[in-house]
Amino acid sequence: MESDDRYEMLEQIGSGRYATVYRARDKSLGREVAIKQIHEQFLGGSLRLDRYWHEAQLLASLQHPNIVTIYDIDRERGWLVMELMQSTLAERISGRQIDLRSLRTALAHCLRALKYLHERGIVHGDLKPSNMMLDNRRRIKV
Repeated sequence: MESDDRYEMLEQIGSGRYATVYRARDKSLGREVAIKQIHEQFLGGSLRLDRYWHEAQLLASLQHPNIVTIYDIDRERGWLVMELMQSTLAERISGRQIDLRSLRTALAHCLRALKYLHERGIVHGDLKPSNMMLDNRRRIKV
């Protein structure tokens, strides 16, 4: 877990095959953020990594209440700095049945985000409960 002058790494909050996500503090702006750090073995130039950075730049240009905001990227460190989410839909329901009203709300949020993306020629490609994140206002973001 690497820190720098601007970001103070606080704790690991998730990990996958491709990257680890940390809760961090942006000391310049005084807010908590999520930093997705690509695993070192994937940082050597590749077509997949180039596509990842291209998608990050594209997503950073989008503004929608149901899409996670990307604040910054640091290619050298493999960092994608973004809005800190509270949990995922998968974590929130944790194997329990979701009530119909909550399901409708979650689907409406996802559909708004997908409509916005599709109007711009973007296909999400991996929509599932673990990629449906909840912000501090309990809105679903993809």
